[in-house]
Amino acid sequence: MYNLKPDKYDIKEYQQSKHKNITLSEMFGRYFFQEYLKKWYSPNNIMFTKPLYDTHDVELDTNLGRCFFEIKMRNKTYPTMLLEVDKYKSLIQTQRRSTNEYNNPSSYYVNITTDTNKVIYWDLNDIDINKIPVEQKNCPRTTYSDRNDYILKDCFMLPIKEGKEISYTFSINELKNQFEKQLNNE
Repeated sequence: MYNLKPDKYDIKEYQQSKHKNITLSEMFGRYFFQEYLKKWYSPNNIMFTKPLYDTHDVELDTNLGRCFFEIKMRNKTYPTMLLEVDKYKSLIQTQRRSTNEYNNPSSYYVNITTDTNKVIYWDLNDIDINKIPVEQKNCPRTTYSDRNDYILKDCFMLPIKEGKEISYTFSINELKNQFEKQLNNE
């Protein structure tokens, strides 16, 4: 786990990756989420996982307990947002394994939409997942897969109306510029 600035690990990962646009997008999503949390909340101990093959992107402590987050940046808002079934299962398993260590852990799936300036999130503990439709979708094998490396995956189609929406007021472009300056050590 590490705090995000973006730090040297992220930059090294980005520079070594042959799929830079995917890694950079993932890094920006994490950066955006961190800045969003700092602006509206007072989170304790924000920790970002290492990008490759982790069950979630972010952990943080709140007055309610330890929270685990999976974050996605979306350029377009749809009536439903997809969450891979395997990603859901791994988030819930991580949460369950942490029950002995933390009081009341919880898992969230977060979509940051740039077309509507909203953060849409689902508390995965409050969803009756058996009522959520599952569809097979052509998805990248992993976050860092080549754009041509797609496979069919089972995905939950989470209705936006069952999530919580929060509008954000700061400019994505302004935040991206800040992020890129930090990335380039300016």
